Amino acid sequence: MPGKVHVSDDKELPKQFGPDYDLESAALKNFRRMARKGLSHLSAEDRRAYGAAVEVAVLARQRAFLKSHTVPEPRPVCASGTWYTTGEEIHAAIRRQHRAALAAAPGVERRARTPDQWRSMYAAAMAEKRGRTTTPKFRKRFRPHYHAPKPAPATKPAMTSRQLAAHKAWETRRRQAAK
Repeated sequence: MPGKVHVSDDKELPKQFGPDYDLESAALKNFRRMARKGLSHLSAEDRRAYGAAVEVAVLARQRAFLKSHTVPEPRPVCASGTWYTTGEEIHAAIRRQHRAALAAAPGVERRARTPDQWRSMYAAAMAEKRGRTTTPKFRKRFRPHYHAPKPAPATKPAMTSRQLAAHKAWETRRRQAAK
């Protein structure tokens, strides 16, 4: 059999495990040339790059196959980009899109920064921190665990519980008499 390797009379092993992709790209040709003696002769970074190149090529092949075998769905002609027809649904869809865009904005801004920008921002923050003359309010003087905290000054209550009950009764009688 052409695609099998004969092991014994009752067993045959497939020649290749997994799907057979006939992939060609410039990156794959380069890596295949580098890996002629085997993948063990490549560095770890080269093996990772080779795997990434294979993944990109496989995904491109799958995308092309899917695109050629499916019927594209027509695009909606609505400002929200959805098929909703009522005002409330369209409004809700646009609000969801705005909320998602606002949530993603910090990540987009952070990814756009270069390492030099990050370093300069860090240096500016540290210079500002060193330039402060007062310590922040949340920092307290170090107090070892074996020192007991200072007791709060004893305050005398304004009224005892008995006086408070009598005062409430007097207030109630006064309000009833005023009616």
